[in-house]
Amino acid sequence: MSQGTAKTRQVFEWMHESSVAESAPSIARRVLMIDDDPVMRKLIIEMLSHRYQVMVSSNGLDLPRLMTEFVPDLVLLDVMMPWVNGLQICRTIKSHSIWKTVPIIFISGRKKPADVELGLKQGADAYLTKPFSMVELLHQIQTLLNEPADELF
Repeated sequence: MSQGTAKTRQVFEWMHESSVAESAPSIARRVLMIDDDPVMRKLIIEMLSHRYQVMVSSNGLDLPRLMTEFVPDLVLLDVMMPWVNGLQICRTIKSHSIWKTVPIIFISGRKKPADVELGLKQGADAYLTKPFSMVELLHQIQTLLNEPADELF
């Protein structure tokens, strides 16, 4: 494979976590995931970094820094996290004048209809419950980013 055709994925991790992955095209859209579960963060990196630049964080304490330095096109959030929960993070993003148009997808173990309704009322654009389908997640991302539906993986 020539150097010009070699694809590399770019993966960013926050909070001094490290990850090694091949990188996405340099023009790839950016996805920020905030989730305290290291297995979930690793899964998202493995499944999305072939087509998106992915940054993951274990909590939302550095949200302003994450949003301004990484400038995500879409945010994936867990609901239940220490310090700042996903509902608070969602409200913060949606109430900010610059960030309010960034689509948000909740990925949560909270499955009750009231939980889903609450997440959507906070401003989330979609709500997936765990366990979820990666095909469904990718479809939601493509829809919210107005990308053509194509080969998913």
